[in-house]
Amino acid sequence: MEHSPTPNTPFENTDKELWINKIKEELKLQKLDSLAWNVGQKINIEPFYTKADLSRINVSYFDKNFGKWKAVYKIIFLDIDSLKKEIEKSKKFNADHIEILIRNSRNFSLTSVKDLLNDFSYTIEIFEADKIDILENIAPGSFLNLNSDIYLREKDDIINNLSIILSKKGSIGSILGISESNEDPGTELAYSLAKAIEYFDLLTEKGISKELVLSKIHFHTSIGENFIVEIAKLRAFRSLWDKLKELLLPGNSVNTTFHSELIPSKSTVKNENDEMIINTIQFTAAILGNSDFIKINSRTTSLDSIAEEFYQRVRLNIAHILREESFMDKVKDPLAGSYLIETITSKISEAAWEKFKAIEEANGYSEAKRRNIVK
Repeated sequence: MEHSPTPNTPFENTDKELWINKIKEELKLQKLDSLAWNVGQKINIEPFYTKADLSRINVSYFDKNFGKWKAVYKIIFLDIDSLKKEIEKSKKFNADHIEILIRNSRNFSLTSVKDLLNDFSYTIEIFEADKIDILENIAPGSFLNLNSDIYLREKDDIINNLSIILSKKGSIGSILGISESNEDPGTELAYSLAKAIEYFDLLTEKGISKELVLSKIHFHTSIGENFIVEIAKLRAFRSLWDKLKELLLPGNSVNTTFHSELIPSKSTVKNENDEMIINTIQFTAAILGNSDFIKINSRTTSLDSIAEEFYQRVRLNIAHILREESFMDKVKDPLAGSYLIETITSKISEAAWEKFKAIEEANGYSEAKRRNIVK
């Protein structure tokens, strides 16, 4: 009489080809291509992965506890009064951090709301960087995101202002925010890394220390709805930047923060309840991808002010519930060694690194943009 293996008996080593043949036999398939998942970003997710897949890649591992992220309430406002109301609302909702999007920095003074921000760490997102009032008033522990497609090498005023601020004695927040949106994850990472290197080169040429410049760089990215790809993208992002930091300043201990914004697709979100489910999935992906700050937009699709406030609170409650009940902060890097995640992370890393090298060979971000290598 045959006995089944006991729970402590290891499975026999089985190569991947045997698994493939078994699957084809059971499912009556000629080949497994029909089971592959094309995620639309030049990445195919195969029907299964084995330990053998890991033998061909470098496994990434983050030696830190997860769950130390902050829930960010992103504010888009019309005037100073509406901004003040949103800041007060974020306090009521127990947001950890706020981000303020300023579409026209020329008509905005950070000092006008500075008192309201005393109890917060915050991020200011602007489209121009020539407003010295904003640059020099970013408090320690807070961030400035320069959201722009400018040719950095032609913007002496921006680089000069940044170098003046960084040259002053005293503490200032992290003012070199890098963001590049692109549907292809490898392209997004390559562009972001190339822009960061250009900031590094231009500011160190002005005499700013390498360590100081690196300490002021932080990255912003968006989180879509593909759970697996978004986790892998974030993991690849941090691993590649760690690699570059070591090349720029060997032996450095500079910590870089990564900021993720949840962007649900309009095609799949029919109402606020749909968005709540999708936000939960995206938030979990951001956590598992090792984000430090996770942004939730204050805008909702509701036309009723009472309903809008309810859904705004629900969005932030997703963050609070995940923090208190997921226990992801009790584990160091819960996805390290996952056959699937590590393989997709490696694919994104390789694609991003090749594109990054092409940009550097074109003499950097600005020149590559001029030559349409960066689009």
